[in-house]
Amino acid sequence: MTGNACVVGSGPNGLTAAIVLAKAGLRTTVYEEQPTIGGGARSAELTLPGFVHDVCSAVHPWAASSPAFATFPLAEHGLEWIQPPLPLAHPLDDGSAAVLAMPIEDTCARLGPDGAVYRRAIGPLARRWRELLPIIQQPLLRFPAHPWLLARFGALAFWPAAASARLLFRTEAARALFAGIAAHSVLPLEALGSAAFGWVLAIAGHAVGWPIPRGGSQSIANALASYFESLGGSIVTNHRIGSLDELGDAAPVLCDLTPRQFVAVAGSRLPARYRRQLEAYRYGPGVFKIDWALSAPIPWTAAECGRAGTIHVGGSLDEIAASERASAGTAASERPFVLVAQPSLFDASRAPAGKHTAWGYCHVPHASTEDMTERIESQVERFAPGFRARILARHTATPADLERHNANLVGGDITGGAQDLKQLVLRPTRLFYRTPLAGVYLCSSSTPPGGAVHGMCGFHAAETALRGIRNGLLTIATIALMAALLCAPGSAQQDPAQATKPPSTTEKWHFFIEETATPFTLVASGVNAAVSEATRSDPQYGVGGVALTKRFGAAVGDNITQNFFSDFVLASALHEDTRYIRKGPSHGFWSRFSYAVSRAFVTRTDAGERTTNWANLLGCGLQAGLSNAYYPPPSQTGRATAINWANSVAGSGFGNLFPEFLPDFKKWLKKHHL
Repeated sequence: MTGNACVVGSGPNGLTAAIVLAKAGLRTTVYEEQPTIGGGARSAELTLPGFVHDVCSAVHPWAASSPAFATFPLAEHGLEWIQPPLPLAHPLDDGSAAVLAMPIEDTCARLGPDGAVYRRAIGPLARRWRELLPIIQQPLLRFPAHPWLLARFGALAFWPAAASARLLFRTEAARALFAGIAAHSVLPLEALGSAAFGWVLAIAGHAVGWPIPRGGSQSIANALASYFESLGGSIVTNHRIGSLDELGDAAPVLCDLTPRQFVAVAGSRLPARYRRQLEAYRYGPGVFKIDWALSAPIPWTAAECGRAGTIHVGGSLDEIAASERASAGTAASERPFVLVAQPSLFDASRAPAGKHTAWGYCHVPHASTEDMTERIESQVERFAPGFRARILARHTATPADLERHNANLVGGDITGGAQDLKQLVLRPTRLFYRTPLAGVYLCSSSTPPGGAVHGMCGFHAAETALRGIRNGLLTIATIALMAALLCAPGSAQQDPAQATKPPSTTEKWHFFIEETATPFTLVASGVNAAVSEATRSDPQYGVGGVALTKRFGAAVGDNITQNFFSDFVLASALHEDTRYIRKGPSHGFWSRFSYAVSRAFVTRTDAGERTTNWANLLGCGLQAGLSNAYYPPPSQTGRATAINWANSVAGSGFGNLFPEFLPDFKKWLKKHHL
């Protein structure tokens, strides 16, 4: 296998990582074990022909919020969001329903006496959602861009969801609504931090809604894949990577795998300590899922449920809390909390005309083998009498079935590992995306920020990998620069006693050749190219061997044109002596420093008189103008040319520090036998 970079796994995180690498200029290949791409964002006809079901995720507030997805033109590649009139409804036994509406005021009005408390808690955070989101979708140990905003969120998020609901809200409707949202944590509602999931998903509902993608969740994966391929990337399906050795010398390698799969793929290459840390990684409860083909919509008693994309079926706070405690134990609840999605109410492409699809799951103990079909359907029937009579066909999936379909769903865990406080802070280890293997990174939902379809695990992992490449280039550049300086001939530097004779035109030609055609100049151009790539200047060049060659060629071109015009053509035409004349160690450091830098603007005439260094200033301008012939188009603007000219002038001034101080440095090394 060949290529600059490889991604193992084509879930949303893997595809996002691949896009980031491809945008940086790396030739990237994605390998997928299954015949179709998507991981947790797949759709298929699971029941009857023409009925399209989401295999895993169905409703996507995280995808609609994702900072990574926001930078990709996914709409141009077929992704279209549909907003149900209500993001969420929670039916109650009295025939009413608590609702989460996008306008906060509508939600507060429905919450009655609890509306004011809800508004005070969530309103300021919803208004600053775009600032809060990047903070909570990065490793929690990083210093936040808005610490006080995070502190405000943390004051709500740290607590157990059950306790928060009881302390803040007085009505059963408000408590049940919050408990159902917090249950997306797949944690007992008595667990510290479980409230965070309730608050953040509620905020997302007000900020971006809980939308569904037209055509199914597969549309998200297809749009990511289409954009990736438009960047020159390639995807190989039906190809299982059993060992990292199969990828040869590809680097970087990003693995959209949970710790268990990564240990199997990395094999004996992993250090024993890191292997033990991954083997100790804890997975959470599983899920039991049913997809239904229906003859008509679900006949909810509460009318609001017919306007919502997501329905939380579980009754009161106490019932939901009991169900989630059971799923964290050894036996599933007899009255499970059920999450229902009904996309065909708002997307006619999901089912034949007049027919409908729905999807429901409940949390069960890890790797449970219990059949939850009767219990799930009884819960739906409880709030929608006549539901069973509308079922045309059903497809059930146990935790083992889900894991067979997607190996990352270990024991049916859809979140990539338990999402308690410890594993949210250090996920999966303190190294986060990095591994002890050079050039190998993790990018699955077992890394921050955790489960859901948002691509941020892949985004952060790819950025970490690119930083590793850039840091390596900077290290090489630093070593090369030191070696070049120690070997520099200093051709055009002159001591004052050696510079009394005015140079002839022929001598100026020789000065130009000496300044340009030396190993030092080539090494300096290579260092310039490496630093340029490491700092991502002119990102149109990309990253990698081809990009580095282009940058090196541009740096050589800059040196040749600037030296040609400054040291030969203009120096001859304007009768200027552009040789650098050392001030020497008899003067103080700052005197020598300012003198060296000022030589970019001041020089001598051939007759030895002080004059403006027009040869250098105009030569840098000509070099900047001519560079448009070989720089990428975004760097060919007037502003970019002016910046290039200013950088060349500054570079020529600070470059004089080397011939001024290098002899002193060499003398010091020799004196100390270094």
